[in-house]
Amino acid sequence: MITLDTIIGVGSGISHALDQLSLALFTTTAPSGSFAFILLAIYLLFAKIDDQARRRLDHYLVIPIAVALVGLIASTNHLGKPANSLYVLTGVGRSPLSNEVLASVVFAGCAWIRWLLGYSSRPMKRFKPLLLVVAAFSGVIQIWFTSSAYSIPTVVSWNLAFTQVNQVLAAAMGGSMLAACTLAATKDAHSRSFEKALVAIAAAACVAAIVSQSLQYIKMETLSSGLLSSVASIAPFYPICIAVSGAIAFGSIVLCSLSLRKNDLVTRRSGIVSCALMLGAIFIIRFGFYALYTTAGI
Repeated sequence: MITLDTIIGVGSGISHALDQLSLALFTTTAPSGSFAFILLAIYLLFAKIDDQARRRLDHYLVIPIAVALVGLIASTNHLGKPANSLYVLTGVGRSPLSNEVLASVVFAGCAWIRWLLGYSSRPMKRFKPLLLVVAAFSGVIQIWFTSSAYSIPTVVSWNLAFTQVNQVLAAAMGGSMLAACTLAATKDAHSRSFEKALVAIAAAACVAAIVSQSLQYIKMETLSSGLLSSVASIAPFYPICIAVSGAIAFGSIVLCSLSLRKNDLVTRRSGIVSCALMLGAIFIIRFGFYALYTTAGI
């Protein structure tokens, strides 16, 4: 039976989610961009590819960097205006939000410098791999701080282990498809086995994410706050978000797999569409997550 309290609760949940659209975009794109960069960095460091293909992939690293920057720009909108980002940085070390922003800025800076060096006429064979490692490591730190920024004791619906797990899995899902899209964009004959590995990572992460998100919602049904007997009541549509997000994500994986099977390598068009579908799937579940915002007293 639908009661007035349920209607008010759902309205509050949707309102919270709409207020956090900037953060939903940030947590969709920034970790995915970082994860894709990490995967491509590993590939560049260890794959046996010719110099021309290596140079082109060096240049196309701008794709995951640009996606990560879209998220970073979106996060400044959440702060009201970009200038407020400077004040956020004053809380580094004590504020999860400040740590998250700083880690994102550091990754963007390191990755951008490494991408620019890809156009250098000087070989710098020792320096470029080292900076690639540094940029990839900063990406790992960025994903870690972004995933742990929502472990806030006063927000009972977010202060769960599932919150961090779901964000890391989302980064793996989006990052894998973004890396496949980047490889396809170069139009070079890259490793088919690596592209198969990217699809496998995305599929495994997607299955794990659906399980984790479902367990998260079950857990929320047992949590309460000052005014809610069950935190889950504020977003009863969250299971629908899980189902829709999972369906779109698997559609992305199937499309990429079919392209890989038919053409030996993922085509540019399939890579773009698969990546867009995966990021859309992640955005849907991030929207649902922010709708679940519930403090201990509300």
